[in-house]
Amino acid sequence: MRRESRVERSTSDMAGGNRFYFPTKAPESPAFYTGRAAFMDTVDTLERAISHARRILSARQLLPVPDFARETFPATKPQWKGMGNMFNVVGTRMRPKNYKKITSLLNQLAECYNVAHVGDAPSVARATKNVLDMFGRVDAPIEDLEGQKKPVTIDDAGRAYARGRRKEASARVWVIPTKTTDNPSVVMDPEFFHEKILKSYRKITELPTTSVLINNVPLAQYFVNPADRERVLRPLKLTGLLGAFNVFALSRGGGTTGQSGAVAHGLAQALAAHVPEADLILRRALLIRRDPRVVERKKAGRAKARKKYTWVKR
Repeated sequence: MRRESRVERSTSDMAGGNRFYFPTKAPESPAFYTGRAAFMDTVDTLERAISHARRILSARQLLPVPDFARETFPATKPQWKGMGNMFNVVGTRMRPKNYKKITSLLNQLAECYNVAHVGDAPSVARATKNVLDMFGRVDAPIEDLEGQKKPVTIDDAGRAYARGRRKEASARVWVIPTKTTDNPSVVMDPEFFHEKILKSYRKITELPTTSVLINNVPLAQYFVNPADRERVLRPLKLTGLLGAFNVFALSRGGGTTGQSGAVAHGLAQALAAHVPEADLILRRALLIRRDPRVVERKKAGRAKARKKYTWVKR
């Protein structure tokens, strides 16, 4: 004889011996069992809106858009909400890859809006804009964008300020020319040092030197590992500007490798602002852009990210 569960016994007692069951309510969303119902519903809504807009625009022969017609599009760029503020719209927190998926769909829908706006399809433009306005601005002027990167400028004191990042570390870097060099760009010429020595017959120790302070500590004391010191000085050595600038940086977070890489990243951007001729050299050396490499996460069932446990026969 089958045993009654605790729920069945309680319900049978409540009904006076007549057994009954509580009806289960169907999930409100078809994506309930995915574990990310709010995110999947948002993706499904955007995909449906894109498909509907493209179908109408194709029927009116507005898609595909020829290249010469794209020049008539307004000089605007979509400005979407950040990953933190997108929580109020989607209803759930997102990882960076999920946020990238949402913004990719929004960019496709924004392109449909531009085609409908220029191609005289007001109904499609109005419907797509109502959807896009929930996630940000689709017609934000390019000069008013908050997300675009601001160029590195030089203040009245001759200092260039830039921010660098690497892994979990960040650095704020200030670069100022040394007092011994009136024109820093001339230091890139290898004959600069030879002419300076032959003309004035000064000692080698009187040549311009670079002073690097990390968190108000000299470079050699802050980074004990020679590889970290070389990483910081690499932008100066590649461009031949070693001795032309003094560097002061404030670094936070991460380890020595991350902090040295963050300082080098900010230093390269500041050098490109002081000496525009060095920008191409630094870009080819991949020093202007942030290094995207991070530590690979550990996998379940493995000792580390890729290391596996030793297989034992018995």
